[in-house]
Amino acid sequence: MMRKLYPLSSAAMTLALSACGSSSSSSSPTPAEPPPPAMIATAQALHASADAPPVIISFNGVPQPSETDFREGTRVLNLTAGDVELQLDGVLPGGNATVIGPVTVSFEANAFYRVIAVNDVANIEPIILEEPETNGPASTVRLRVLHAAPIATHDHRRISTEAKVRIIHGSPAAGNVDVYVTAVGADISAESPALADVTFKANSAWTDSSRRL
Repeated sequence: MMRKLYPLSSAAMTLALSACGSSSSSSSPTPAEPPPPAMIATAQALHASADAPPVIISFNGVPQPSETDFREGTRVLNLTAGDVELQLDGVLPGGNATVIGPVTVSFEANAFYRVIAVNDVANIEPIILEEPETNGPASTVRLRVLHAAPIATHDHRRISTEAKVRIIHGSPAAGNVDVYVTAVGADISAESPALADVTFKANSAWTDSSRRL
């Protein structure tokens, strides 16, 4: 069966060529540059003022979701490095009262800080400790002692240059550990452990820090 061929009109040919040309000349938009990664510091706040009420701890105006009582702490928080606003509000029956701040502290990127509220409630103040970025050798634990009792009795301390320390191994996943007691930042590779091969749930006696454990 013979087929008849019909010539295209000039208008149809122009339309076809125009469509092809528009397709070949189009280009994808240039993607936007991604924002630089945020510089992050991590921090944890601890309540160490014995006669202060529970507190609400705020960083940069954002309060933590629950109260923090004496000897408790917040979860570890990721904060934008730089100037950070800190505030503690005591939880009182008649309404909350600010006991620290707002005060501005400076946190460096990739650093971990502990913010500790110390002293009696009338003179409560923050102490800021920067913690080491790396862990010690395997099978060891880090210990840091802070004297935060403004009025120490003989039940807790013997003289003003001593503190009592007790070590408890409470990590089931860590295995046996060695415990070192040294100055902050000391290299423990040349030190002997104060407690060696400590098993899970083992604990030392209360011991004056002026003597070895």
